[in-house]
Amino acid sequence: MGVRTWLVAMTLIVVFVLIYNVFSGILSTVEPVMQAYINETVTSQNSTIGQQALTTLGYVDNAWTYWIILLIFGLIMWAFISASRREAQYEAVE
Repeated sequence: MGVRTWLVAMTLIVVFVLIYNVFSGILSTVEPVMQAYINETVTSQNSTIGQQALTTLGYVDNAWTYWIILLIFGLIMWAFISASRREAQYEAVE
């Protein structure tokens, strides 16, 4: 049970890191364009909605940075706890 648990955990970690890298590339090309568009809207219309959009974009950037770290830590903890679990030993009653 222990080796299988660690193999599943490592496979999931590799898959999530690959997904993170692919979507980080997409986000790094889209984010500057979005920020420029929002900044242009804020300066031309002096809107508070644009400021809130920039704040939300900052929150999304922070969440995108840290979700992978939390996920990897959670998978490692799950694998450690699952691998160290012991099966109950029952004695036969005669």
